Amino acid sequence: MQFNILKKTFLKQTETTYSIVLKTMFFFSLIFVLEVKKQKQQKGDFADRINTEGKV
Repeated sequence: MQFNILKKTFLKQTETTYSIVLKTMFFFSLIFVLEVKKQKQQKGDFADRINTEGKV
């Protein structure tokens, strides 16, 4: 019985930790995407030219 309670609390803790990690990752990736878009607008199509050269 006690083992089940421990298991449940452990699962709850891992769930919350996992969700926090996912939220922070999502948040940072969102910031990163916004920064990249901002830089692309400033540089114009220079970044696109680099991308096409890298692909060829």
